[in-house]
Amino acid sequence: MAYRPNRNNRAGKPKNYRDRDAPSTRVGMLNQRRMNEFRYDVRELFVENQMDPDLATTFLASIMAKASRASIRDAKDFVRDQEDAAIITKQVADGICYLLDRYTKYQSQQTGE
Repeated sequence: MAYRPNRNNRAGKPKNYRDRDAPSTRVGMLNQRRMNEFRYDVRELFVENQMDPDLATTFLASIMAKASRASIRDAKDFVRDQEDAAIITKQVADGICYLLDRYTKYQSQQTGE
């Protein structure tokens, strides 16, 4: 077979190559693989502290959405705001923050600058 030079005008990286020089940050997110374990542990915490089941379901959904889409820090801020508003007790808030730390997975996200 004969030698064929690169006929690409733009010699370099393929289209799907991520620019490694772009700034990135590590963000703590809820580990998607352990979502059911997290849900089970939080529900157990709610039952121990006799939280209203209707409120607990809605509250858990909000926490999981914030932790898996935004970041663990945003989810913790939400929990602390709910504690300040007297919707949950300090014991529940501390337990949820502990579980959020326990089920955290750090992901690298590019800032796009």
